[in-house]
Amino acid sequence: MRVNGMVARWRPPRAGFYKINYSAVNEVGERRVGIGIVIGNDSGIVMASCFQVIEANFDGQVAGTMAVFRGILFSQDYSLEPYVIESDKVRVVDRILNVNSLDTKCGTILVEIADMMALHNGMDIKAIPKMANRLAQGLANHPLKIMGDAI
Repeated sequence: MRVNGMVARWRPPRAGFYKINYSAVNEVGERRVGIGIVIGNDSGIVMASCFQVIEANFDGQVAGTMAVFRGILFSQDYSLEPYVIESDKVRVVDRILNVNSLDTKCGTILVEIADMMALHNGMDIKAIPKMANRLAQGLANHPLKIMGDAI
């Protein structure tokens, strides 16, 4: 599929890096958010993935910010560093790149994400077309159909 003249598909990160793709889905009318995280290596092999349900009434931006935070922690737990992060949530990416600690919704988390990303040279986050993030989206939707978390 093409989006704005570009082929919308997942691409591996540059050599020596891992790529964190994530997605967050709000369940309409419920206080539940599904998060899906996929970490791939520079050969395109999935090294780790997980999904989780968060019992909360987050809006899309807060849910996406929490998913980035969880993705970084997941990457650190399994020593899958250094990493780059990809998201189909442009507003979340913009908020992380332009950290404002006074952000009333999640300023503290944004600052924490920026601090964690600053630990290694070359760590980055960028927005990608939604079609290039299908695996993480599927993982984010899955836990809303079941109860509990999976790694």
